[in-house]
Amino acid sequence: MPSIAAVVRRFGAVVLVVGLFVGASGFVLVETDDCEFGVGFTLERLGANETSEFGETRRYEELTDRQQRRFDETLADLRRSSGDSATSDVYEDGPGTLASGVVVYEGTRYEVSQFASDCSDTGTVPMLLGAAGSAVGILALLAGSVQQFVE
Repeated sequence: MPSIAAVVRRFGAVVLVVGLFVGASGFVLVETDDCEFGVGFTLERLGANETSEFGETRRYEELTDRQQRRFDETLADLRRSSGDSATSDVYEDGPGTLASGVVVYEGTRYEVSQFASDCSDTGTVPMLLGAAGSAVGILALLAGSVQQFVE
């Protein structure tokens, strides 16, 4: 029958290896996360008889220069696609992004739906749990080794 010290050392080794694996996985998730924080909008072409859930209608000329540039970029994406909608990039400066509503551009109505992109910290929890597990594993290894020398 193995001694208590040997069992504690084996337990420590297993917890250390698992902790290192979980921590490394969390680190990889944190480093490879390409989510962007900020605000963006979806641009959808409206048909002649379609209504929008957003009440405010603005002409393109009423938009600020920054809003016009962002509208133009997204409209270019919409025209290149085969669908009726396109999504803008995500911008950190929310006020510079178009607010929800309808924009009339060259006689065509486009519905603008604003969205917020908030990214969760997907890898932080595994990284912290891995670090804690590794610490517990090291302590168990040390305790098992000390106990072996005491016996």
